[in-house]
Amino acid sequence: MLDLTSVVLYEDYTLSLLLQNYTGDVTVRTSRHSFRGQWEDVTTHRGASPFSFTVARDSPEFGLRTVQYLLLEASAAATTFSLSMVYCNNTAVPVLHDSAPITSSSPPHPALASFAFWVPSETTGALQSITLAFTNVTYHWTHNHTVAAPITVYCGYSATLQALDVASSSAVISTTSAHYDSAFTIKLQRTTVTSYLLIAVETQGTAGFTLTPTLAFSPFLLTPSTPIKGDFSTYQTLFNSFVFLYSPQYTPITIAVSKLSSDYRSLSLLVSNDHYPTYDDYDWIARADASIEPITVNVTLSRNHPKFCNKCKYYITVYLEHARIESIHATQFLLAYICPSNQCSDCPEGRDPDMQCQDCLSDFFGSNCNACGDCHRGKCKDGMAGDGSCVCDAGFTSYSNCTDCKSGYFGLDCAECPSCNGHGSCQDGLSGDGSCVCENAFDAATYCSDCLSGYYGAECVLSCPRSGERVCSDNGVCDDGIDGLGRCSCQEDYVGLKCDTRYADDKCLPHCFAKNGACDEERGVCVCWDEHTGEDCNYSLAESVNLYVLLGLLVAASVVSLLFIARVKIQSRKKQKTVERKQMIVDKDRKIVSWRAKA
Repeated sequence: MLDLTSVVLYEDYTLSLLLQNYTGDVTVRTSRHSFRGQWEDVTTHRGASPFSFTVARDSPEFGLRTVQYLLLEASAAATTFSLSMVYCNNTAVPVLHDSAPITSSSPPHPALASFAFWVPSETTGALQSITLAFTNVTYHWTHNHTVAAPITVYCGYSATLQALDVASSSAVISTTSAHYDSAFTIKLQRTTVTSYLLIAVETQGTAGFTLTPTLAFSPFLLTPSTPIKGDFSTYQTLFNSFVFLYSPQYTPITIAVSKLSSDYRSLSLLVSNDHYPTYDDYDWIARADASIEPITVNVTLSRNHPKFCNKCKYYITVYLEHARIESIHATQFLLAYICPSNQCSDCPEGRDPDMQCQDCLSDFFGSNCNACGDCHRGKCKDGMAGDGSCVCDAGFTSYSNCTDCKSGYFGLDCAECPSCNGHGSCQDGLSGDGSCVCENAFDAATYCSDCLSGYYGAECVLSCPRSGERVCSDNGVCDDGIDGLGRCSCQEDYVGLKCDTRYADDKCLPHCFAKNGACDEERGVCVCWDEHTGEDCNYSLAESVNLYVLLGLLVAASVVSLLFIARVKIQSRKKQKTVERKQMIVDKDRKIVSWRAKA
């Protein structure tokens, strides 16, 4: 068994065997699975003479960073042998050019593709970062084309051009894996100049991608009194600079760049006053075709051009292309800003000519007008009173120089996460999608505000009655949700707490009233709901209480009516007696008067 898990196989490997005192046949077989796995015949040899065989990367036996199983079968008596192994690296490591894409595809088995990218000196500005942009990414699909095997990218630095040993933890400074993204970017803030950035891309099968490396240098200020002379690697294609034109009166100026060394490169100078120009978007351009001789190109900024102004920042891009020989040996160049009669301001870098160099330009801060860092999705606190810290756009955090989201924000624009209603957390961060990861059985589709189907209760921890995984046995509907009671409403001809019993097979006799309860088919008794009782849940305590109350009210009303009638009768009798008493008095008085008249 050969343990190759900690070894990077660049191309092929060769195994050599030496047999002692042996004259029979020897068959060598290999497997990438186990000693009990499927064996592949590699070679057959007769006799004791040394022999070797090669496992090529396009053979089915080839394995990248795996365990290789070997089986030697001898046709005669036992013998002793020795085994040695040699790795082969038959492919030169290609060196990538700045901003130049390269397309690669991998074989239908695990493989490693190696690249290198020369990181030059900082004579063309301070190196901020290196970006590796992967586009047009395709993956090897496994498990019936349902799962994408990852593409893993390893990075490390070396003084020499070689393949990166991905098995060495000291050699690898960055590891990134991608699974389904058709494009992804790796940004390396840790840089080592005048060295190779070694790149290794590991694939598990047929896959492809386009890789574009980019150097991000801080553009440097070019002043009238200080031309810039430096070196430019043949692997570089461009660099950026800028000038400030500040003149009280009209003053045309000239920007000139020269290739001083005798190497075969073309030279282009592009200028714009609102952005760093490209071949597709510029205001001024001068170009010289590739030549072995030193060459110079220049542009004059004058009011003949509609975008000329006396108080402007001009952005410069210099392209040096078509190196005859790809090497780390640099092209020498000279970049100059020519202002006649010294009429242009010559402020130090970072100071504002419009303020007589007494204040900082935008994106410079402090008493020395130091350059602000890149605030990405934010703005630097600049000016002499500024401290250079970042004030980020909404949702971004200053702890990452506005490159990452605050907690509770997600996506490339760091949008605010929706509320997960106190029952979950948001998938935040740049790679988050803003969805909720819910507690218990809360439903992410409702932002954790309600339960998943088949669960109920205030905490969504209660499960609806079910047979196995089938809620209500697929014969009914559960009253689920955060306000649900977890009861099954069965389809016609089905009964039971789980709706798992045919009506004809119901164990509860008499049958339970469907809206008042359901049958526990295991015990054969009705489980009553909502204060219903009785053998069939047909009796409701609440309804009985209501009936008693009604009867009580009727009795009370009857008593009140009888009392009222009795009182009326008593009052009527009293009134009658009073009338009779008055009549007796009147009659008596009449008799007295009548007697007196007779007398």
